[in-house]
Amino acid sequence: MTVQIPRISGIPEAERTPLVLILLEAIAQLREEVQLLKDEIARLKEYKELPDDQKKIRIESQFDQIFTRQTCFANTNSMYFPGEKKD
Repeated sequence: MTVQIPRISGIPEAERTPLVLILLEAIAQLREEVQLLKDEIARLKEYKELPDDQKKIRIESQFDQIFTRQTCFANTNSMYFPGEKKD
């Protein structure tokens, strides 16, 4: 099920509460994150099909950046993943 998220211009002025604006911003950030992850998945699949040393170096150099991204959700940011250093 796909839900159509309205643009800010489609929301009546009376309904533009601070919470609505924050939620719309969070949705926009999540959409951007999802697109970045989809792009990275495509690059990883390409590497899997046609590996070469330059792609390997690029993937290794971006690994920490990709997998330590901060989100707008404190619970997600505080999750522990196997192999990760605990504080």
